Amino acid sequence: MGQIRLVDYFKPLRFCSLETRQRVIFGGARFIRRWGKGVEFRFYDKLVHRREGIEREHYPVTLYVSPRLVEEARHSNYFEEILKEPEKRRYFTIYALGHLTFSAEHESFSLVVDDLKSLSLLRGPDKEQ
Repeated sequence: MGQIRLVDYFKPLRFCSLETRQRVIFGGARFIRRWGKGVEFRFYDKLVHRREGIEREHYPVTLYVSPRLVEEARHSNYFEEILKEPEKRRYFTIYALGHLTFSAEHESFSLVVDDLKSLSLLRGPDKEQ
């Protein structure tokens, strides 16, 4: 097939589209809310939705991790430790091996992750700093 540099596997969210596959998508996001053991984040970057060759407006991108996904994970305690008091953090940096979907009903994109092993969260600084 050829060679690809390691850095080329990592793609900032702002340069992604619905066709982005087999790449680690990353970006900064703020915590929205907890759903039991699950969590929801909203990314700072917005994406343009192109339909029928016409650019539409910029739509927000969210990441929802279901409680079932966390419960099924082998290292769910590690995930819970990172999300201890998330409302005190300015932001999180998220690295995810997943794909994007668009919801016309909610007018937003979703980053879909099938396994918690494909997700990495880095805590940002405290809001007081």
